[in-house]
Amino acid sequence: AAGQLSLLKAFQSWLVSSQGANALVHSPKVMEVLYDVDLVEEEVALKYWTDLQAQLVREEAELAEQVAAHKRLSDEKAGLEEAVRVAEAEESDAAWYNKKAEETAQAARCGGNPSKDDEANEKAALSALKKCKDYYNQTGKVLAARSKNLMEVNIEYEASLVLVNQLTTRSQGGGALFAKHAAPFFEWLAADDEDEEDEKPDLD
Repeated sequence: AAGQLSLLKAFQSWLVSSQGANALVHSPKVMEVLYDVDLVEEEVALKYWTDLQAQLVREEAELAEQVAAHKRLSDEKAGLEEAVRVAEAEESDAAWYNKKAEETAQAARCGGNPSKDDEANEKAALSALKKCKDYYNQTGKVLAARSKNLMEVNIEYEASLVLVNQLTTRSQGGGALFAKHAAPFFEWLAADDEDEEDEKPDLD
């Protein structure tokens, strides 16, 4: 049984390779020949087919799970890109107000013998400058944090995209491709024939 399963697996691998692809459409007939000459017994063939179907179900579920995960990452990525855009705009505005506050503070510097109004204006300008600097520094930290988050999600997003592409390729080839073409033989073999004399369907 183990040898027969190995034969079937090797046959499948060859058919879905570039070397055997042209023979893929004839896989039901080749399976029929292997069965007729007793290289593959019915019980082994059906076990192989059952295992293959279970494998395809697992692969489909894994693909669906990864597609959903990729969608979540895509949505998160879009949200973070918007957050970075907003943070960049806020930092830009803060930089402009900080520059204006520096100019105002410079202009409000008192000379010799300042009046109380001049001293008050200078004090107010320096206070405003400090607030602008603090806000500017804060927007810079926010932008850095948002950018870091986006970078981390981008890494996950790219890795997820590669995985989804790999699983999609697998779902369209390999076992799935073989199952698509070889199904007529295995379906015939698995059928509960009422008449044991029923002829095999044309598997050419």
